[in-house]
Amino acid sequence: MSPNARRVVIAGVALALAPFVIRAGNRSLRNNAWQAQLTAIKSDLRNLADAEEAYRTRTGSYAPSLSLLGDSAFTGSTGVRLEIVTATDRRFEAAGTHKAFAPDARCTITLDQASSESRTMDCRRFTTWAYRPRLAH
Repeated sequence: MSPNARRVVIAGVALALAPFVIRAGNRSLRNNAWQAQLTAIKSDLRNLADAEEAYRTRTGSYAPSLSLLGDSAFTGSTGVRLEIVTATDRRFEAAGTHKAFAPDARCTITLDQASSESRTMDCRRFTTWAYRPRLAH
């Protein structure tokens, strides 16, 4: 085989493999972004739970709204949405999701004064299938 023919074959093989190499790289980046956004949700929920515990110490019950947290006003990470599900004098539950995830994929955190395990977090609905990356415009 001539040197030119060899170059053509090598170039052809490289072109044929390029889409697979690019796709594998994108998958790795997507998984990194997915993990970072899930970590942001968990961190924001923990910070919200801390602010709620401080509010409960002052008032005797958990705040039913983010706006009631006053001086411990809570601001979440970019893209993270938080929602207070339950707030009573003994129990608090909040849910968080990220705009890049499907709406039903969310983490919850629960503070329960009646439970021996007073703080629990649940993120079982999160999988890579729940990830819906937003395309930049």
